[in-house]
Amino acid sequence: MSDNEMETTTTSTNEQQIRLPLLPFAQPLVTSEKDVSKLFKVISKAVQSKEKNVLHRGIKNVNRAIRKKVKGFVVLAGDSYPMDIISHFPELIKATEGVEFVFVESKVELGKATLTKRPACAIMVAEPPKESKLYKYYKKANKVVSSAQQQE
Repeated sequence: MSDNEMETTTTSTNEQQIRLPLLPFAQPLVTSEKDVSKLFKVISKAVQSKEKNVLHRGIKNVNRAIRKKVKGFVVLAGDSYPMDIISHFPELIKATEGVEFVFVESKVELGKATLTKRPACAIMVAEPPKESKLYKYYKKANKVVSSAQQQE
């Protein structure tokens, strides 16, 4: 199968799920199920928390938060299409202090982590206050992002 062809998998309900190929610049990519679950857990906890400005969802909001120099980490979908919608993020984030990024394989799974049915290409989790319940989940997920950045 060539890189341009789409891979098709079937689910248990006989529905076809189409998986797009990963972007050529999708590095660092988190593939470990344990690490991905830590990332998704902090995202879903941030959605449920009552704290403001902890979760930024969508390309426009994440871009705005990075420009405002909000500290945190960004999770990008490795199967975003067209690739131009997120191709500027790696260089933009590398130029911004206090922000790291990581890719995950599926924008559908990233959308499910935000407790919505819509896929998400970019999510930013801002650093919550230290007295927050969310802070311990944030630290665990931030270690995953930092270790992925180190391996790149």
